[in-house]
Amino acid sequence: HVQDLEYSFFPLNSNYIEADLSYKLGLIPITFGKWMTHILYKKYKNYLVYHVNIGVDNNKYYINKNIKKEKSICCLFQPDKNRRLYSLLLESLKLINKEVPDLKIYLYGSKDNISLPNNFINLGLLKDKEINDLYNKCLLGICFSPTNPSRIPFEMMASGLPCIDVDYNVEQDIY
Repeated sequence: HVQDLEYSFFPLNSNYIEADLSYKLGLIPITFGKWMTHILYKKYKNYLVYHVNIGVDNNKYYINKNIKKEKSICCLFQPDKNRRLYSLLLESLKLINKEVPDLKIYLYGSKDNISLPNNFINLGLLKDKEINDLYNKCLLGICFSPTNPSRIPFEMMASGLPCIDVDYNVEQDIY
């Protein structure tokens, strides 16, 4: 099962090389979403690759018309995962906050207690129902994932929340 471009999680070291070489073992991969299928085909010449679509559990993520929208955005914030581009996310949010100072900015997804601007609200780790409620009350969601499309934007959209991802992938040169 291939979920991400795993070698991109590491600096250029033995972990990077081992992860990169793992795609050349001659195994028949099953990828999470179609993007990795294209990477394995183009870069590694894996001609037999299967994929599973990125799905959403609509019992957990759905539009709840009983929740009132507020002037807020929510962002997946995982500073412990470099692939989530947390420093780029924070810098982007600071710019947004400068332009729209009365916008509530909710962060969720990490138990790390990181120093944040005063009007950023770190909700920490949430349960599925709490996440769905958050998605339903916000106007926009943000989830950065340059190593493979994340399931999070699909869950946001199932809850009626438009979302933003970063337009960058670590293998854009092979297209």
